[in-house]
Amino acid sequence: MNILVVLGSVREGRRGERVSNWFSGVAVAAGHHVDRVDLAQIKLPMEMEETIPGATTNFEYTNSYTKAWSDKVRAADAVVFVHPEYNGSVSAALKNAIDHLYHEWKDKKIGLVGYGGAGGSADAQAHLRFIGENRLSWDLAPTSVQITHIKDAFDTDQNTLKDNETYAAAAHQMLTELAQQ
Repeated sequence: MNILVVLGSVREGRRGERVSNWFSGVAVAAGHHVDRVDLAQIKLPMEMEETIPGATTNFEYTNSYTKAWSDKVRAADAVVFVHPEYNGSVSAALKNAIDHLYHEWKDKKIGLVGYGGAGGSADAQAHLRFIGENRLSWDLAPTSVQITHIKDAFDTDQNTLKDNETYAAAAHQMLTELAQQ
């Protein structure tokens, strides 16, 4: 399966890069091809196309950055969002990236790998599930990964998750579900 892993935080000092690296390694070890996108690097502006994404036909966009983002999403068999929880929801950068497109999301297989404090990313994942199920017709994997206590989740010397077995089991289950959808 060709998986697009989207790092959904642009904050300085973010911990998402470690999570994205970890999940990408799990997916590659399971035999999947991974393409990664860091929203901090592609820098989608808050300004969007003049035409509402849902009103486009044949993915006809004016801006090169929208075309490139559309091509990345369409090329993937599945998209996995690696995302933080900010103030009980999803980051503005990730929501913005989602909102730049519409038709590309229809029936797209989606997996969620979240991270945060004591609650992990439960509220952010609930918001993403609502958006995906009720607005964008995502084919969401039932299982998600929620890394709690992100400040202490990684061994700083080895750059590996301290509770890797638990998180890896959830990641493998999610990957299996995405492959079967």
